Amino acid sequence: MRLAQVLLDQSQYQESERLLVSSLQDDPYSSLATALLARTYLGLGQPEKAKGIQERSLRLSAYTQEVAELQAKEDAYPL
Repeated sequence: MRLAQVLLDQSQYQESERLLVSSLQDDPYSSLATALLARTYLGLGQPEKAKGIQERSLRLSAYTQEVAELQAKEDAYPL
């Protein structure tokens, strides 16, 4: 993930896209990889694709937060 972020910062969008798509195949619920992919598509001049990916990233972030809150409740009140 770090390499993809460095590539993105260096405007190496195609290589960043390749790494992030591969990463998301391994972990489709990674909100960080999804957010970075949205930035990558903006860099590649694909704003509509970026918008769809960004929306997915926001949904994943909300889902992750909800899971963390449920886990904290479960940890506070174990069965």
